[in-house]
Amino acid sequence: MKEKNRQRIGKVLLAVVVLLIVVIFSIWYIAGLTQQQEENVVEPPKQEQQEQQPVQQQPTPSIQNLTVEELDKISDQLNTAKDNPLIAILYQNPTEIKVSQVPYNGAVGTTTISSTEKMQVTEKIRKKQLDSKNPFSESQAQAYLHNSILKLKRTEMEAYLKQKTGIEIQIQKDVDELGIYLEETDSYYQARTSTNFIPIFCDNGTFDPSTGIYAVEYHRLVAETEAEKYVVQMRMQDGEFVFVSNQEKK
Repeated sequence: MKEKNRQRIGKVLLAVVVLLIVVIFSIWYIAGLTQQQEENVVEPPKQEQQEQQPVQQQPTPSIQNLTVEELDKISDQLNTAKDNPLIAILYQNPTEIKVSQVPYNGAVGTTTISSTEKMQVTEKIRKKQLDSKNPFSESQAQAYLHNSILKLKRTEMEAYLKQKTGIEIQIQKDVDELGIYLEETDSYYQARTSTNFIPIFCDNGTFDPSTGIYAVEYHRLVAETEAEKYVVQMRMQDGEFVFVSNQEKK
């Protein structure tokens, strides 16, 4: 009897052990499958959320009105021999400048010329007087005889125009409007009958920091045009005014 009970208990224990083994194996197997599935899952890449910083627009510099002191300084500068020639003529942009109309007196050139140059100039005047196509008038010839002669080296004239306009302006050789041209010196010779200086006074003006442009309204201090108003536009470069335009005020 006891032996039978032991056998039953043994069978039960064996069955429990086998059941436990099956349960443990099942749990292990299921856990393994779950882990494998998790490893095989491809996670979508995480998109980095970039914080959109608001674009900060730089404030546009406001146009500044020039003070009385600034206008006085500009008047003084424009009344110098170096800058006044670009005030004496009118143009919407530097490419319109006619080099024959620029009064170079005082800006470039010299009245010191050699006796040889004087003889060559006189000889060329005589030839021009005999030119039937483009004769030199008697008054033109007399102007050279009774006034000092200004010598303008062509390359110096080009350098001056580039400095004051910021662009290359080529001056052709032997242009009658510029005076008597001598190939030997590559220079023009003009009868200096007047200084061609036009004194001006600046009335008001502005400065635009965004463009660097000074726009100055002025009037000419000469009787026949005293009431007329003009506007010159220029910018500062290396301590020099570079001219952009010079026009009558509309």
